Amino acid sequence: MEEGPTYLTRGILNTWLRNSLQTMFFFYWFDFFKDTFWPLQIAGGYSNEQIKGPALVAAATIACAVSYPLGVMSKFYAEFTPLKKDGSHPFQWIYRVAMIDLWYQHNLTALFPGFSRHYYWRTMPWMVASGWIADDLGLFSKWKNSYLDVSGNNSMEDMYH
Repeated sequence: MEEGPTYLTRGILNTWLRNSLQTMFFFYWFDFFKDTFWPLQIAGGYSNEQIKGPALVAAATIACAVSYPLGVMSKFYAEFTPLKKDGSHPFQWIYRVAMIDLWYQHNLTALFPGFSRHYYWRTMPWMVASGWIADDLGLFSKWKNSYLDVSGNNSMEDMYH
């Protein structure tokens, strides 16, 4: 049994990395898709929900795919990999060592065993639901006067101030 702060913080790196990467990629890609398909709402007559639904599913899929290897697989490797013949553990039960092994993995399919069954369908739906609510509450609302200008750049609004 390990002692000291190492034992208290064991597994915090992969949990923090999974949650951080997932949130950052989800927010970035959802906002990117909303901005990219904004002309469809303006000129194409699409409703906000017709853009928001597919954008949320795509962003949640990207976020899950990015966060799975270093966040979930590293924990699985460190805890459930069988011992070697000499009785030692290949990753010494250390998540960071498993992350390093995954980082240098050349076979991309080895990064995603159990992705759909164990992670994606359990994580993606609540991400879509929370993203839908966050967008309805205004987290991703347009904050500019028009799509291509910012305040103070001699736009029409500046002429009347």
